[in-house]
Amino acid sequence: MLVNGRAVLAYSESEPVARDFVILTLLEAGLKGKSVAKLCAMSEAHVTGVRQRAAAGGVEALAERGRPGRSKKLTGRKLGKLRKLNAQGVSMSAIGRALGVHHSTVSRALSELGIERGAPQESETLAGVGGAPGTDVAASLAASAASEPAESSPTSPAAAKPQEELQPGAELPTGPTEQPSRYAGTVLLAAAMAKLGVAEALEAANARRRDKAVYDAQQMVVALACAWVAGFESLESMHERDARGLGVVLGLERSPSVRTAHRAIGELVKRFDPIALGTALMRGLRRAGREQPLLFGIDGHFKEYSGAAPIDKGWNAHKRMATKGLAVVLTHDVRGMTWMSQLVAAGDALSQHVLTAARTLRKVRIDGSPIVMGFDRGGFCFETLNALAEEGFGYLAWVPGSTRMPPLAEVAPREDGVGATAWEHERLGHRARLVVQRDGEALLPAATNLSEEFEPAEVLRLLRLVRGWNENAIKAARASTHIDRLTDRGVEREQPDDRLVPHPARRELRADKKRVDERLRDLDEQERVAGKRTRGIGEQRFVAELEEALLADKLRQTPAKVRRFELEPDAKRAWLRTKNRSLLLPLKLAADNARRWLLVTLGAALAPTDHPYDATAMPRTLMALLRAPGTVRFASDRVVVTLELPLPPTAHARLDQALRALDDEALPFPDKRGGDGATARQVVFRLAARSTRTNLPHATAPDVDA
Repeated sequence: MLVNGRAVLAYSESEPVARDFVILTLLEAGLKGKSVAKLCAMSEAHVTGVRQRAAAGGVEALAERGRPGRSKKLTGRKLGKLRKLNAQGVSMSAIGRALGVHHSTVSRALSELGIERGAPQESETLAGVGGAPGTDVAASLAASAASEPAESSPTSPAAAKPQEELQPGAELPTGPTEQPSRYAGTVLLAAAMAKLGVAEALEAANARRRDKAVYDAQQMVVALACAWVAGFESLESMHERDARGLGVVLGLERSPSVRTAHRAIGELVKRFDPIALGTALMRGLRRAGREQPLLFGIDGHFKEYSGAAPIDKGWNAHKRMATKGLAVVLTHDVRGMTWMSQLVAAGDALSQHVLTAARTLRKVRIDGSPIVMGFDRGGFCFETLNALAEEGFGYLAWVPGSTRMPPLAEVAPREDGVGATAWEHERLGHRARLVVQRDGEALLPAATNLSEEFEPAEVLRLLRLVRGWNENAIKAARASTHIDRLTDRGVEREQPDDRLVPHPARRELRADKKRVDERLRDLDEQERVAGKRTRGIGEQRFVAELEEALLADKLRQTPAKVRRFELEPDAKRAWLRTKNRSLLLPLKLAADNARRWLLVTLGAALAPTDHPYDATAMPRTLMALLRAPGTVRFASDRVVVTLELPLPPTAHARLDQALRALDDEALPFPDKRGGDGATARQVVFRLAARSTRTNLPHATAPDVDA
């Protein structure tokens, strides 16, 4: 270590004692632990440990190191004590403290003896462990520890008692007890999903688990949705969850494990009907909505794939290039809610799926009101427009520049503005209008079959709104429910790559023909130059023309594209497993719809004031509310959730009033649904009282001096 170019401290990396001496020297010199850790390339925890050892035992304590060698092995009397304590069901850590060894040594000794952990032995009693037969485990541990050094004895008799594990699927009891949970806010999302009919959709799609399963399909879906909103992006990240806290959201002692989640998803995927699930989710949106939307936006979403499997490519709008990935077509309404998701091939055009989405939306409508579809240039296709108009659908579409149109400058006004004219095209089989906006020198064309009651400026305004719904809804779903983090892995199947690729032989023939054409042009130039004719030009022309004819004949016989395996016999084409995606993606979008339903229902109460500039805080406040801790109290007829969200007085009062107003919605708690037809309990939400001087912990604690 250098100071102004001079070495002041040095140690070898192979000498940990010298390193710790240097760390202590730097600490005594007044440097902070974080700086010392950075200088010595050690962790801050190690630096803290050096400080504590030096404070407890002085400099000599830094020189003490554990002797290398094999770990301790239990023999003799300790091995007998191990047998006795294990027969009483004492935990590994408690046995280790009683015997003065690490619990891993205890576990290894049991494995060597061939004894199961906690398995009772009929011939063994507590006699000889330090007490008479029938003595309880705590007394036995205390007696057995009396003959051991003080360092190995347990700190208290209570520490030696085996701890009772949380039971999977065990329901929490009803009563006045408040069950704390760091995920209490996610009950809001679970109740909103029940309001949107997610449970009914699972039953309609036959998404069920086996009868003996501890957690049914609804509980698994609610647990996953709450975990997504709580910030766990994937199933593997749920290893870090608080099993007790997430279990309270379900009304159980603990939530399902990651292994159980994987197994449950596999069971649901094998049984469910994806079409019935999507249709039932749309019916739930229709029932929960106060007004039925008339205008829908449809757009594609591309998820890039970074693996090595040779899957199909699609257009990545973010990179503006074709990359490997998976694609989905999403349909949204004015609130940004997703009505429909279609898993499509990566290279499919949006125009191939617009009519399917419109027909599906019509099936779930009751009043038969008209439906208008809005989409970007990727959905523009004359055949699609004709089919929409023929079946009675309206459309709003941007027109790509490659389409033949009348002079746009004549349609648009001379100044900045919007103009329209009847559009006549040989491929248009219905009455349509061409709408053009002038923005300086730029001319933006759009097409619609809506009547003249809609002004041209209104047509473009609606078209831009549609584009905003799609973009914002997809971005929000990626952030809140992580729609791009799905559990599909590996290749489902492979086959020889039969995709068409450019024929390299044809490319070489075209290059040769281009050289021959250039040679013929050179010969023509030589003939036109007066007095500079050279001998043999006629023969050269004859040879060049003959070669050109042969190349032209080969070009006619050579296809422009061939299948890849014809060029590369070992080329393969792969398809990824997307079965889990077909189930999880609609459920993630349903969770995002529930979040949006809460955003609309709570409304302005999510903003601190009614000023327009405070409206931007509404989504952030809702997300903070969904991730707020709190308590849950279970009664026989209702569930009361108290959320702890520190807010200023005005904002706290506004939000608490809005949560109380949710009582009118009769939101159901996601209870376990069985075959007895029992109805779910209603869940009500309250905000915890704001902290004051009278309810702080130090104010409510008993007076010690008194």
